[in-house]
Amino acid sequence: MQRHKSRRKKTRFITYCQRIAAILLLPAIIAIVALMMKKDHQEPLIAYNEVTAPYGMVSSLTLPDSSKVWLNAGSTLKYPAAFTSNVREVEMSGEAYFEVHADKEHPFIVNTGDLKVTATGTAFNICSFAKAQEEVITLVTGKVAVSQENNIKHLLPGQQLNYQRASKSMEITDIDTYKYISWKDGILAFRDDPLKSIFNRLEQVYQVRFILKDTSINQFTYRATFKGETLDEILDYMGMSIPITFRTTETEKEGNDSINVRTIEVYKN
Repeated sequence: MQRHKSRRKKTRFITYCQRIAAILLLPAIIAIVALMMKKDHQEPLIAYNEVTAPYGMVSSLTLPDSSKVWLNAGSTLKYPAAFTSNVREVEMSGEAYFEVHADKEHPFIVNTGDLKVTATGTAFNICSFAKAQEEVITLVTGKVAVSQENNIKHLLPGQQLNYQRASKSMEITDIDTYKYISWKDGILAFRDDPLKSIFNRLEQVYQVRFILKDTSINQFTYRATFKGETLDEILDYMGMSIPITFRTTETEKEGNDSINVRTIEVYKN
């Protein structure tokens, strides 16, 4: 009799332990199942392409959604091999002109690091070189929204947004878009621009460095259109119409890749 009671107690104890074990194991099983389900439903890895335009050249490409992009010299565009989400998002540095394929259900977004430009079916230009103190967005057709954190501005055709990186300020002005987008056709258009801005432009396109030996040179302006000319030819033309002289001193190493950068000194005659 005593032996039967002992067996029943032992059986109850074993059953009790099994229940406790089941209760303790249940959360672990649920977590494993949830992890497996999450893994099964994860978004597939997206492959990205990256294109860089060589200095002195303009590159063009067509994106997976049929949008067209022109990259100015020294500029880079990173984009997915396929647009699979509800937005079409790319990243860029340098300067690029976009002709966006119209699709209101899937906005086209360009990230420059500081700014986010959102469009649906639009043509616009973004100039956002890493060393520049400003970013410039020029709208040709359609509409775009330019945002910097919570600050959002909207552009209309023929308008340009100038973003100052130091102050994070954005200003919109009405402009003639031609000189800001003509580069995509291999044209450098200067319209009574100060020499400082012209030299900055030439530095970006040809990867050179200008050193002004007289600050009064900044007072000069220049108007011309170049297509197909080399840098030396452009400097020769400038020297004929402005009282300045150019002198190449040496090439310097610049950046992590130790690229040779031609240095050009500018003297006032």
